[in-house]
Amino acid sequence: MAQYIFKNSDRKNRPFLKLNCGELNSNLVESELFGYEKGTFTGGNKNGKMGLFEMADTGTLFLDEISELDLNVQVKLLRVLQEQEIRRLGGTKTIKIDVRIIAASNKKLRKLVEEGKFRKDLYYRLETFQVTIPPLRERPEDIVPLAKSFLKKLNEKYCTQKYIEDGELEILRSYMFPGNVRELKNIIYRAYIISEKNLEFTDLNSKTRITNHINNMPIIEDSTMDLDLKLKEIEYGYMKAALEKYHTIRGAAEKLSMDFSTFFRKKKRYDELFKNLKK
Repeated sequence: MAQYIFKNSDRKNRPFLKLNCGELNSNLVESELFGYEKGTFTGGNKNGKMGLFEMADTGTLFLDEISELDLNVQVKLLRVLQEQEIRRLGGTKTIKIDVRIIAASNKKLRKLVEEGKFRKDLYYRLETFQVTIPPLRERPEDIVPLAKSFLKKLNEKYCTQKYIEDGELEILRSYMFPGNVRELKNIIYRAYIISEKNLEFTDLNSKTRITNHINNMPIIEDSTMDLDLKLKEIEYGYMKAALEKYHTIRGAAEKLSMDFSTFFRKKKRYDELFKNLKK
């Protein structure tokens, strides 16, 4: 999504850089973002180093997993967003920059703000425009295209022609993917490594959660049954059960790891769908 926004913006011909804030400790994150002057670190570049903000000047910087930033780094990031200027570590010179920030998190930042783990002022500074990407389990129509895309890249990288048959794709479609898109990518990669031609998921020890999920599904005698409708019926059943137990949409949505708006929208659609089917 960050790439899509960048490629369709007026900065598409400018730099696009990214940093996963969860992969480095706070000191390394600071040096990556702001750079440092020569002599700041023992073993560092003797001439100093330009940070990502400087390198992304006039372009876009994508900060992934921004919820993992240390509070001290959050203070400095807020200053950059407000003043549009940075100062290298160990330096005294102020450097003006013009950078568009795109930030992403798999955690709910508003909740982190309430818990004192994310700065409120930074949160509101970042929330100029929010895009919520539903988890993979809420958009099963994306599973097959993503799986094929991951496999295509592997085939191109290693000059192979491996493929996934329809039966194996059905296994993927039926899985809930608690690990989201990253889990799907890893499943495809692992299957690619051990498969000769056709990627198989039922024979992988690491896929027992998938096969158990399939094996525990009821046998459908009617071969003409609409699979998509059946999956919606199952999801609708879980939603109604959660709502009955927790009494509020917000409480039910939280227990099912769904956004309030997604739960509300789906329930309204399913209420109408199954009401019409009963007529």
